[in-house]
Amino acid sequence: MTTAAMNNLWTYIEGLALSQKNRKWLAGKLLETKTESAADKQKEFIKETITTGFREQNDALFAGKNLSSLDSLIQELKDENA
Repeated sequence: MTTAAMNNLWTYIEGLALSQKNRKWLAGKLLETKTESAADKQKEFIKETITTGFREQNDALFAGKNLSSLDSLIQELKDENA
């Protein structure tokens, strides 16, 4: 949505005769949509990250490379965050 379209929408919403209850409902819906969108993006990121990890693992195994153990991976992550 363009800035002009968003400004027009905002002007329209401001022009509505909304009760306090209706304003709260509308605000909740706008926030709910934003939250769902952020949650959807996070889920997609996690899905892509896991898929990439599995793909890289399979490629490494197919190439005959030795993979580190889960314990060493956990230790490496702890060291990075320390």
